Amino acid sequence: MALIAYRPGKNVILPGLPGAGAPGGPSLARISRYNPVLAIKAQDGGASFNVRVVPRAARDQLGPVQEGALSVRLGAPPVEGAANAALVKLIAKALEVAKGRVRVIAGEHSRQKRLWVEGLEPDEVLRRLGL
Repeated sequence: MALIAYRPGKNVILPGLPGAGAPGGPSLARISRYNPVLAIKAQDGGASFNVRVVPRAARDQLGPVQEGALSVRLGAPPVEGAANAALVKLIAKALEVAKGRVRVIAGEHSRQKRLWVEGLEPDEVLRRLGL
């Protein structure tokens, strides 16, 4: 039995979960940890999605989706907004939009953040991120 996660317009089979949903299989909480689907939604003429930031990394890098959030490694320290600025710059470059069209709308002082990208639909964000 394969577990299927619904994403608007697409069904995604979750890999690496033998017995998922079967008696004695992984719990739903454990399954969500392996969910490769980015939690993204249309909002105010753009798209918003969650990111999990790791500051002071060796280099700036977009990582895999974990628990519905895009993992992002940043070389900038989390001091005086430097990591947020580096995050906005990296996401804008990855999505091929101007930096002014990407905003941190929640979690400004946290590793868990919610970003908003102006003018892009959720499907287009996923396509440009290669997800």
